[in-house]
Amino acid sequence: MTIRQAAGVNRLNFGPGQRYDYINISIIDNAIPEDDKYFLVKLLNPTGGAETGLGSTINITIASSDDAYGKFQFTSDSLTATVNETGDTGFTVVNFKVERLGGKIGSVTVFWQIENDVGNDLVENSGSVTFVSGEETKVIGVKVRGDPYPELDEFFVLKLTGVNKGELGNSFRLQANLTVLSNDDPYGVFTITDNNRPIRTEEGDHVVTLTVQRQQGFVGLVRVNYTTLDATEYYNFLPGSVARANKSDFVPVSGYVQLGLNQNREDFDIHIRDDQIPEGDESVFVRLTSVELISGGQSRPVSFSPRLGPNQQTYAQIIINQNDNANGILELSTASVAVSENFTGSIVDVVRKEGSFGEVSVKFEVISGTAVNTVDYSVTSSDVILADRERRKRVPVEINDDRIAELNETFTIRLLPQITGGAQLGRLISTQVTILSSDDPKGAFEFSTSGSSVEEPESQSGQSVEITVSRMGGTLDVVAVQWEATLNGVPATADVSPTQSTIYFTSNQASEKIVITVLPDDEPEDQEDILITLTAATNGGRVGSRNVFRLTILPNDDPHGIVQFEQDRFVLKELSADDTQHIKLTRSGGSFGQLRVSYSTEQVDILAIVSNQGQDILDYYTQPVYGANTPQDGFSVDVSGAPEPVEMCARTCLSTRACLVFQYNSTAAICTWFTSGRNDSFMPAADVRYYMKNVTKAMTLYDIQAESGQDYTPVTGASVIIQDGASSGTIPIQILADRLPELDERFLVRLTNVELVSGPPSNPRNNPRLGNIQMATVVIDKNDDANGIFSIFSNDPRALNGGRVVEVEEREKLFVDLVVERGGGSIGEVYVMWSVDQSRSNATKGIDFIADGASLIFGPGETRRALTIGIIDDDEAEDDENILIFLSNPQGGAVIGPNNTVNVIIMANDNVGGTLGFAQSSVLAREGDNLTMVVQRSRPARGNASMEWEIKGLNGLDPALGFRVYQGSLVFKEGELEKTISLHILEDATPEVNEEYRIFLKNLVTSGVRQTGEAILDPQSYVASITIQGSNDPHGVFQFASSSMLVHTPEANTTVQLMVDRKFGAIGDIHVYYEIKKGSVSNLNVNKILYSYP
Repeated sequence: MTIRQAAGVNRLNFGPGQRYDYINISIIDNAIPEDDKYFLVKLLNPTGGAETGLGSTINITIASSDDAYGKFQFTSDSLTATVNETGDTGFTVVNFKVERLGGKIGSVTVFWQIENDVGNDLVENSGSVTFVSGEETKVIGVKVRGDPYPELDEFFVLKLTGVNKGELGNSFRLQANLTVLSNDDPYGVFTITDNNRPIRTEEGDHVVTLTVQRQQGFVGLVRVNYTTLDATEYYNFLPGSVARANKSDFVPVSGYVQLGLNQNREDFDIHIRDDQIPEGDESVFVRLTSVELISGGQSRPVSFSPRLGPNQQTYAQIIINQNDNANGILELSTASVAVSENFTGSIVDVVRKEGSFGEVSVKFEVISGTAVNTVDYSVTSSDVILADRERRKRVPVEINDDRIAELNETFTIRLLPQITGGAQLGRLISTQVTILSSDDPKGAFEFSTSGSSVEEPESQSGQSVEITVSRMGGTLDVVAVQWEATLNGVPATADVSPTQSTIYFTSNQASEKIVITVLPDDEPEDQEDILITLTAATNGGRVGSRNVFRLTILPNDDPHGIVQFEQDRFVLKELSADDTQHIKLTRSGGSFGQLRVSYSTEQVDILAIVSNQGQDILDYYTQPVYGANTPQDGFSVDVSGAPEPVEMCARTCLSTRACLVFQYNSTAAICTWFTSGRNDSFMPAADVRYYMKNVTKAMTLYDIQAESGQDYTPVTGASVIIQDGASSGTIPIQILADRLPELDERFLVRLTNVELVSGPPSNPRNNPRLGNIQMATVVIDKNDDANGIFSIFSNDPRALNGGRVVEVEEREKLFVDLVVERGGGSIGEVYVMWSVDQSRSNATKGIDFIADGASLIFGPGETRRALTIGIIDDDEAEDDENILIFLSNPQGGAVIGPNNTVNVIIMANDNVGGTLGFAQSSVLAREGDNLTMVVQRSRPARGNASMEWEIKGLNGLDPALGFRVYQGSLVFKEGELEKTISLHILEDATPEVNEEYRIFLKNLVTSGVRQTGEAILDPQSYVASITIQGSNDPHGVFQFASSSMLVHTPEANTTVQLMVDRKFGAIGDIHVYYEIKKGSVSNLNVNKILYSYP
């Protein structure tokens, strides 16, 4: 606060008998924080005989003001805080910021206190912070004590309790809330007890009980889920290298246990099954999978509580002890066995049945019969040892091959009841072994040679072949030997007879012959190998190793085939690039061996075409004239030996494309042809006939003749391979690409030779040969659109997409010209139809456009025609409309290309986006009113329209003083017809007359509609008037000033001035009328006081 005046002076007047009077001092308030201030008031210079006494001076103190020492409260970001208790000792500091508002004068101490710390969780429950002069903030550090006890969320209130100076601030900011979050697993940590890792049990139908234990906190009802693990499930914290039980050993289960408040353990059961399968130790693993809080505790979830303990403590291992003869039952593999003397494998095995766990051993003995130990057999060990999991092991007894012819011999192997490793003896413990007779006492039968070859006979009776079978080794007794003849694994009945039989050997007979007849046929065949096989020998005889004889029948009956073209005419395509295509060869008769087929290409002989059509060669020339060019300008042809020299000369000229003219001198018998017509040297001559080629007619021949090197790649002496067994082949033909429109063109392909790749056959009559169709005509199909390919487009430079899209405005008498072009060739007369596709057009014929469609005719060589579409104008607001023009129904060999449509788009028009403006042109409102301005949009309202609006004041009025919001924007989505602008008129205490404002729409932007149809602002309604009526007595309220309400004046001849106050508004010139009543010393006068604008 400050004094109104420094060293102010005034006077007090005391009348007779007056004891006191007042000194009025005004203390001025301001917003500046200030400490105590003082000033002195002294009585000075008394008059009239008075004097000043002891109390003539007063010391006035203006107390500190405007919160000079400050107001103290928590900052907004310190009203709440959460903290995690850290560690089991020490403390964590949480900072709360105290702010000092208002003045910052002097040093101030702020006192604080914390309630609710019943568990001694905080290091300090009270304290203070001191602000030095000018300091604005201070931090209170609350220390949260660390401890090992599980706890839920704890809540504390930190209060500012007092200050030694200044004052406390807003009551809502004088306390802060501190939450110490749950810690040390209040809901518990869950594991399986250590004595369940492992727990052993016997196999059988019973249960094993496991225990879940709860450590740390015991708050709430908690569900712990568990599951048994499948034998294939593995986790890295499980014991490795243990046998796993499968579902036949226990009942798979997934379940849960629940532990309530203060409960620290709970049991659950796993059902063990019994089976008859021998098994070693097997483990069942049970794992805790998850834990969840069911009820109790607090509403806020506690992170990571409840939870499972370490992985290595969350599983149980149940070991089912080995069972059901796990080490096995030992027996021999067979009761009897017969082996040859040269046998080297396992004679008999020890077999372990039931279980196969662990290493076991068994002793055995060998009892001789007719076979003698060490002579006919040997024993290399007296024990058989089977390793863990091993099911079978050979008995270590071997057969000795003494190469002495012997009859059957026997001995016996028997297991002894001397076993280690826990196994037991079974029932089959003895095997009789028979050593079969040896060294072929009755002979081994083989072919004396490996094979021979024969030609297929011509005679229908066939040809006999004798094959010798030899008897090796012994020759005792009578033996029958069976044989069979096969081709490719099946009886060779079509080639030999018989295909199977038996030959007989008597005692001491060393050989015998097989007689077989080779049969004739007419089938082409390559070399055939008939396999004659000895299949069996009776009465103890044996078939030896050389038991197959190969009888080769050489190739016959055109075995390599007859090759020709599949047909005499092939049609190939000329593509956009050089391309190799194929024509087919067929191979009839035999298909044996690889063939090389040689071929060449030839041009079509146009002279042969003329002859085949029965035409005269001179029909391709005009009538002759008598005269001659200089022979030196042409090319001479020797026709001296020709019976018809003129015809020969004409044939030469016709077959030569460059020849345009020939002349024949009958006197000199000289023919000359020229590449041009008559020249300056042409002279009449009676003995020279001058013929000019009819080029148009000749072109009909030339057009069908494919030119070597231009239309196809010529080939001479080329060849292709037909593979062995293939009945067909192909010849590659390279068709050369060009851009010349052409009709069908022809050339010839001729087969010149065929031969075996492997060389000539042994019999020349079996050589491959060419068939009847040795020459084929290849037709290159007409190409490059010889008769034309139609397209339609606009050549307007503004057209889009290569002229296929034309955008036009809707205007009266607007015509759209389109071009139909005949690309490619222009051979012959062709037709094409143009039409409007109404199904793909949304413009309406007769309303939006005029177009009827028509057939266009193109003569030979004609490449372009034009058509016209008329556009009709209307007043209807429309979005884009299209007219799709398309080509169809080509005639005369022409085709329609891909560019066969033009889309004529009549662009959006007549402000299809809408016309926008205010619904009301003027509005009258008062201060404090809420005002709604409606903006309307005319139909069809296509696209989106956005604009800005702004309020402007007239006569310099500031809209910011009249409206809360005085500018903004609007967005109309497609189809929206109305939006509102909400305005709030500000209210104040300022006297005001009517205020005039204008609200404008501006900066309209349309999207989704092209420019020709975009929205516009209505020129009549894009602005509206807003009038705020006058308020708060704008012209003023008039009364006498307080100092003029009572006026004392000495009685004298004087004038008294009375003051009139004008309060509130002071707008305009105002006349105030007054009158004087009672006590007036003069007549009552009515005067006027004129007030003007200040």
